[in-house]
Amino acid sequence: TATGTLLLKEMLYKSKDLPADVNVNSMLLRFSPQNLTLEALDAKMGKSDFQMNGAIDNYLAYALKDETLKGDFTFTSNNLDLDELMGTTSTATTTSTTDSTVVEDSEPVLIPGNIDFQLKTNLKTVKYNGIVIKNIIGTVKLKDEVASLDNLTMEAMGGTVGLDGDFSTVDHDKPKVNFSYDLKNIDIKELADNF
Repeated sequence: TATGTLLLKEMLYKSKDLPADVNVNSMLLRFSPQNLTLEALDAKMGKSDFQMNGAIDNYLAYALKDETLKGDFTFTSNNLDLDELMGTTSTATTTSTTDSTVVEDSEPVLIPGNIDFQLKTNLKTVKYNGIVIKNIIGTVKLKDEVASLDNLTMEAMGGTVGLDGDFSTVDHDKPKVNFSYDLKNIDIKELADNF
């Protein structure tokens, strides 16, 4: 029997492996044999704030019998600085070397077949690679070895960008990418400056 409640308030987590401290204002997690419910998470990391709630179903059968793990979450933020969280800056640095370049074979990132997740997002301001993006709204789904973007919209470079499509790893040797873009009122100068 897995039952209980985990409540955190005003917790500060520091680690040399993280680019900034994590301040958990509050988190409420409920356990039952059927699911794990994240009733509320309110936290900050560096300049970024985030709130999250949702549930994971079938976690015991997933752990013990490798059955499908199901999850449904909502993720919101007023300010998400991905440059800070990923330890990158918008300033380019150049390095040179006299050694010959070695290209290593890399395995594709595979989407697990026994995962059925849905993440609804509502992000007010996101900074990524020096670009400020506003009002990211949409859904990301992971199911049957496919990651898909469903009606994801955002405001950037003076206009709006819509994204739909998927990344399928059903064929483990040859993953497939299928995306469509809907660009409206994009400022060409901003586009050229950023890319």
